[in-house]
Amino acid sequence: KEWAGDHQTVADCLRLYAALQRDDGAILGIGPSLTSWSGETAAHYWVDHVWRHYQWTGDRQFVQDLWPAVRKAVAHMRADKDPDGDGLFQDHYEYWNCESGNFGKGPKAAAPSAMNWAMLDRAARMAEVLGDEPVAAEYRAMADQARTAVFRGLWNPTAGRLGSIGADGL
Repeated sequence: KEWAGDHQTVADCLRLYAALQRDDGAILGIGPSLTSWSGETAAHYWVDHVWRHYQWTGDRQFVQDLWPAVRKAVAHMRADKDPDGDGLFQDHYEYWNCESGNFGKGPKAAAPSAMNWAMLDRAARMAEVLGDEPVAAEYRAMADQARTAVFRGLWNPTAGRLGSIGADGL
């Protein structure tokens, strides 16, 4: 819809997700009855979409309006998906590389770690747009930590790709 110029529909959709954000900061799917349904959180994707919408529109007020929900989403993803704070993230469904079935017990995989690294980068950029330099610096440091952790812990130089660390630490 952004590519087609329907920015208002995208803004409305992103606002709806924010309105249905759980108290813990999770952003879930929205069903046909316009209620959220349980499942894996999409908070990291939503933060990225908020930033991408801003890139299309330059609507600073939109970012300002959603900023409290962005902050809650980031806090949720860090607490729930990186509880040890090492910068590597797990996800409810680690379906990246056939890793499903663990339901959040690990592994720390490339795709959720990279997406959360992107989320932290986007949150830092939004903080900069809003002139909140202390928070921008905090999120930038978190993004840098995630990037370093991804390439230190998940890079397999022999295979030339990112991988994952299983629940057993392997």
